[in-house]
Amino acid sequence: MWLVLTVFSTLGVGVEVYNYRHGTSYLRLDYS
Repeated sequence: MWLVLTVFSTLGVGVEVYNYRHGTSYLRLDYS
């Protein structure tokens, strides 16, 4: 079970980093 959570967490971080580099980050939209 922990392995599944780890994989999802890693994917989430990877997607956020990708979005951040392309200017479409959810965090950036929230604070823009």
